[in-house]
Amino acid sequence: MDLFLRDRSTRFMVGVGGVLLLGLLLAYTLPAIGANGEFEDDESLGFSETGEIVSLMTDRGWTYDISRLGVVVAIIAAIALPRPLSAIQRVIVTIGALAGLAFPLLGVRPILEGDSLGIGLILFSVANLVAVALAWVLRDPSPPEPV
Repeated sequence: MDLFLRDRSTRFMVGVGGVLLLGLLLAYTLPAIGANGEFEDDESLGFSETGEIVSLMTDRGWTYDISRLGVVVAIIAAIALPRPLSAIQRVIVTIGALAGLAFPLLGVRPILEGDSLGIGLILFSVANLVAVALAWVLRDPSPPEPV
């Protein structure tokens, strides 16, 4: 296992891709909007339901799609791009993970009205920011070896 994680591209793939996948998993399994306002004490809304409400109530429904698309593109870039393209890989992961913040910051904030962001969206946002940091921390300081 130690030899497997010594390679920079493997650490990058496992680190960044894993954090982004974990963020998506947490976003879809934990509440996106907490139950402080009009909901019952034990009721909250998930990621998909919140996306539908944002699409219906505001003109910011695009933020839900941009967030999902950005994170999926970042995951694909973290896993699929080869080592010689590591600079491009870091940029794509950064742009994709930052695009993932569009829904929590731009889409959900205007409709909260007394409710708070749920733990799912908070952890989704934190995972995206950690993935951006890891993308630049796990970079390879030496140029790739010629094939």
